[in-house]
Amino acid sequence: MKDRILRFKFNQKRKNQLIHFNKVLPDVINYLDLEESYLINNISNKWISYVGKTLSVHSQPEKFEKRILYVGVDHSVYLNELSLISKNIISKINGDYGNGFVIKIKFKIKRLNWKNK
Repeated sequence: MKDRILRFKFNQKRKNQLIHFNKVLPDVINYLDLEESYLINNISNKWISYVGKTLSVHSQPEKFEKRILYVGVDHSVYLNELSLISKNIISKINGDYGNGFVIKIKFKIKRLNWKNK
């Protein structure tokens, strides 16, 4: 499997010229089935701008599936607050990633990993 990944542009003949990494990266992400973790990482990095400092400390995007974003929240009070502003959060995310990218956010109470905060 590693041999196939290391081949340039997956079985295409090399042209002996430099290609920018950003042109190869989408193919590698798709080939390795890393789309979800890549998106979650990007959304997590921007999470504070979507929900604000206080709510970002108490919540964490965890999964993205079928245009639904799943978010872990450490307390019901913060879950309620996030639910009230969920349409605003969706519009901010869609503003960055395209209209209809996220259609719904589901929040769930769970213990968060505070080392990453």
